[in-house]
Amino acid sequence: MKMDENLHLLIIEESISDAESLANELRNSGHTIDLGYAADLATVESLIPERNPDIVIVGSGDDLPDATSIAATLENLGISAPVIAISEEAPESAVIDARKAGVTALVSYDRPDHLPLVVKREAEIIALKSRLSTFTDILHSSEKRAHALIENSSDAIAYIHDGMHVYANRPYLDLFDVDTSDDIDGMPVLDMISSAQRDKFRDFLKQFDTTGSQDNSLDIDCINPNGEPFNSTMEFSPASMDGEACTQIIIRVNSGDNSALQKKINSLSRQDMLTGLWNRQYFMKILEAQDSAVSSSNSQRALVYLTLDNFKLVREEAGIVASDLILCEIGNLLSKEIDGKDLLSRFGDYSFALLKQGADMASLQATCQKLQQEIADHTTE
Repeated sequence: MKMDENLHLLIIEESISDAESLANELRNSGHTIDLGYAADLATVESLIPERNPDIVIVGSGDDLPDATSIAATLENLGISAPVIAISEEAPESAVIDARKAGVTALVSYDRPDHLPLVVKREAEIIALKSRLSTFTDILHSSEKRAHALIENSSDAIAYIHDGMHVYANRPYLDLFDVDTSDDIDGMPVLDMISSAQRDKFRDFLKQFDTTGSQDNSLDIDCINPNGEPFNSTMEFSPASMDGEACTQIIIRVNSGDNSALQKKINSLSRQDMLTGLWNRQYFMKILEAQDSAVSSSNSQRALVYLTLDNFKLVREEAGIVASDLILCEIGNLLSKEIDGKDLLSRFGDYSFALLKQGADMASLQATCQKLQQEIADHTTE
């Protein structure tokens, strides 16, 4: 916690003047104090949810609640604020007993220099927890974005932990003819490796896991859905999945006698992995080719660009999974409304592009109006 930030204190003392005196000592040590005061347990119970204090300081007095009761009250209310008790004396045995009872620290009135030191320490811990929470949120957000990129990657990518699959994207599943991610979850990665080279794979993975070797590439034979080996290059890198350390594997099929597999991979590289539509790169390649051939053809073509209004707001409110589902449904809806000779792609995060063949202006306007209406009327469950 920075010194120029307010430190929200709840001080439990016999009088407001006693509480102000303690607060002033802390102000003199450099803290900006926002003071809350209570003298009985009922007031404490009403103030804690309202003020959500950073630190609670409990004095000693015949009519004051003890620090142990205050710590228990905080726990019952789900508030994780440190409790600092002040007593006439603070011998080592009393400090230990207080810690065992859930009190963060015990100081004495006789050593007024002790309280500021304890408060400073707790304020620094609070600041560190706040920063950790911020960094954790950033990490989770980055992991979500990375996961979305992997989902839409044309490369075959899997995550493994202790030699077992914990995740695989669509190209990886298709490469080994696995239907869903649930089907591959927990499956040994050795099942994908040619039996003749499994020892080679084990040795490489063991060395990578134990030494973090910079040599992260392995040329090895995998097994296709028909049980036939095909040569591939695997690239390994450390990763995490749901906070657990694991290993990411990217598989690239090497050229050779694997024409069917290579053809499948090439086809996947032209597709958007989320919607199954053609991706932007392939769409632009076809568009450029047809644009070059336009002078030698009398047929008419039209380019239609569709973008979803307010989709950023939808993503923020509904989340990534729900918004991805919406995009898939819109892609399916558009696919049903076009001719087989037309080319439809997911062109951006929430936009689509359509290359319409042989369309006059009247029919094109009718098509666009129909697509617009279909999207407007669509409801995602």
